[in-house]
Amino acid sequence: MNIRKQSLHSLGCAALLLACWTVCPCLPGTAFAAGTAIPPAAAPAKAVLLDVFYNHETKNGKPYHYTWDDTAPSGFSKLGAVFSENGALLEQLGAAPTEAGLRGHSVYIIVDPDIESEAADHKPNFVDAAAADAVVRWVESGGTLMLMNNNKGNADFAHINILAGRFGITFNEDSRNETPKRDLKRATVDTRAFAWQPFFRDVPAVYMKEVCTLDVRAPAEAVLTVPREAGPGSDVLMAVCRMGKGRVVAVGDPWLYNEYIDFVPPGSSVENHKAAVNLVRWLLADTPAR
Repeated sequence: MNIRKQSLHSLGCAALLLACWTVCPCLPGTAFAAGTAIPPAAAPAKAVLLDVFYNHETKNGKPYHYTWDDTAPSGFSKLGAVFSENGALLEQLGAAPTEAGLRGHSVYIIVDPDIESEAADHKPNFVDAAAADAVVRWVESGGTLMLMNNNKGNADFAHINILAGRFGITFNEDSRNETPKRDLKRATVDTRAFAWQPFFRDVPAVYMKEVCTLDVRAPAEAVLTVPREAGPGSDVLMAVCRMGKGRVVAVGDPWLYNEYIDFVPPGSSVENHKAAVNLVRWLLADTPAR
């Protein structure tokens, strides 16, 4: 209730009602006992929109692979549960993003955009300049975008980079953290040096298998780097960007799908699930319900 819009008459009525409420343990039509504070109105839920247009794979005629309702190891049902536990509404977008399609959503996720060999009917949908323009305007107005690509041979790079590049991020068409002969240590990423980042608070390590690296330039910045597998220097695995009122996070792997969100290699300190909780809370924080 906006008190500034109340008349003196309505304020007087409210005072009289409060006096009656204090005398009477329970007024007709209310379940609150005398002296009990009225609970605040619930905050509007934030809608999280998952792309199923650029990632549009089917199995037995049904969409699958990184979707909210895919409960197999390939799905995002467990990540969706983390969003739901934090008060979000889950939705999916089966069309190219437009200002109208993004309106009313707080978070938009594009994961593993298809190549011809993966797409339904071998006809992938590719990000174009018009879609990128719509997403950029939505981010600038306060939306939060998450881009999750994949390693070389498993995702589109040329077209997703039309969008990522608008935020100073390029997904490199490469692959690292491969695990020949089940050498799981190669995909275990030590994050202790990045504990100050909200994504890795109380997360000593994460498991990221077969990922691509990122190139980052302003206004983006790296939030997770690892030593190169060969030679000097480091590779960027994750980056963020602030633009206008909104934010972007990009990572070179779908990472937190059902197969690996709870995965802990034997003897490791991997905390993928905790990282998922941290990531979801970051995505939902400071993002207006739209």
